[in-house]
Amino acid sequence: MKTSRSNPDVYELIGSMNHPVKGSFDSLNIATEQNRQRGNSIMQPISKLLLAVIAATAIPSAIAKEKPPPGAMALSTVLTKLEQQGYTPIVEVDLDNGKWKVEAYKGEQKYDLHVDPNSAEVLSEKPDNN
Repeated sequence: MKTSRSNPDVYELIGSMNHPVKGSFDSLNIATEQNRQRGNSIMQPISKLLLAVIAATAIPSAIAKEKPPPGAMALSTVLTKLEQQGYTPIVEVDLDNGKWKVEAYKGEQKYDLHVDPNSAEVLSEKPDNN
């Protein structure tokens, strides 16, 4: 009894068929061979895509490692208190060594502020001349 693998008639029939799936495999084989001849690899674009995905997921988690200290006010409350003191618009907020680092305008002057996250007290105010 012959197994299907040793039956050449089936493989010859498939090989001689003008079938869309067979044609697709032929096109893929030709494209792959052309890439090999040019020194390209299908892995190059895939590895670049993989690297981009890893970077996109790793960067936000690295940025979000620092948290406000226990007992800190909600950021929205801190910003409201700053606005009530005349700092508007607030253009950038970052947490730096447990203190809020804020860039905001007061009048026409832009300031770099360090703000206590527990009390919303402005610890330092420096004109930003950049």
